[in-house]
Amino acid sequence: MRNIYISLIVWFVCNTQIFANTFFQKNSYQFKSMMFLQDTTSENESEFQLERSQNKGTFKSPGKALLFSGVVPGMGQAYMGNWLRGLLFVGLDAAAIGTWYYNNNLAEDKKKEYSYYANEHWDFGRWIHDYYKWYEYKEGDDDWNEIREVFINYSDSISGCAQDPSEGQCYTDIWDHSQSIEFTWEGDIVSSDELVFKPIFQDLCGNTNFYDRDCSNEVVSLYDNNGDTINVIKNYHFY
Repeated sequence: MRNIYISLIVWFVCNTQIFANTFFQKNSYQFKSMMFLQDTTSENESEFQLERSQNKGTFKSPGKALLFSGVVPGMGQAYMGNWLRGLLFVGLDAAAIGTWYYNNNLAEDKKKEYSYYANEHWDFGRWIHDYYKWYEYKEGDDDWNEIREVFINYSDSISGCAQDPSEGQCYTDIWDHSQSIEFTWEGDIVSSDELVFKPIFQDLCGNTNFYDRDCSNEVVSLYDNNGDTINVIKNYHFY
């Protein structure tokens, strides 16, 4: 149905333009109004009222007006002689562009503030050391459990985490796509959401078993086994 309406509109515009160009080939006329219904009791016919164009020497093509408006908003109105309306559309478009430019700069400033905050307060060693700090669910401690909810996998309905998130298995492990952090390790770039991160986590924490969640080391070293500094890749995964 929508395609039929579009086809009828295109057909009407094209035939109107062809009729106008043929009729005004020798005489310069302009359409002043559309079809008016005549006396329905007599012949019930309609006709176009045409008026001699006094101040315009050529017929204004609606197709060109549409094309001009697609290039520059308001240009089609100016082409048809409606300068005030054309200026109005130009003004609205300029206001929209100005609003977009202002909000875009505001968003960029907020992103920079977030990046500065992350660089100042986030630490790779502290992230490793304190990741499982909220592993235990504390009954009645709302502040503690509210922080713990950030690490809970509520989508795991098989283990019952969606129904009861207080269980230990609901706490997402640091290597289970909890937060993808890329960093250098022994000459390579590894990610925290890869299985290779398990032995790295064990080495950094000084744990005997890889499934131990509490770090044995009081402070996590920021050097790999080769003695090279661990550098965090601060890309879009990090922020």
